[in-house]
Amino acid sequence: MANHRNIVRSPVLMRELWLQMWHDIHPDAKSKFVTKAKRGPLRHEDCYWDYGKARCAWSNYCEYRYVFGDVHLGQSCRLRNSSADMLSHYV
Repeated sequence: MANHRNIVRSPVLMRELWLQMWHDIHPDAKSKFVTKAKRGPLRHEDCYWDYGKARCAWSNYCEYRYVFGDVHLGQSCRLRNSSADMLSHYV
């Protein structure tokens, strides 16, 4: 059973909270916050290999780019754009 401390330490929860706070306080925000279910990945770690399609999932956002040291296919899936570029789409 997960306790409160483990939930609060979750990097995913903290990233989502940060994104929503960043959006809410941004002076140029013109739209409502886009939830995780409706937007693409923001970090390389959010990209993963889709074995059914034999390519990286979120192909609009992620691409296969091997870097020495990648052990499995999912580690070679990386964002096409930088996170800074992606953040500008959510304001």
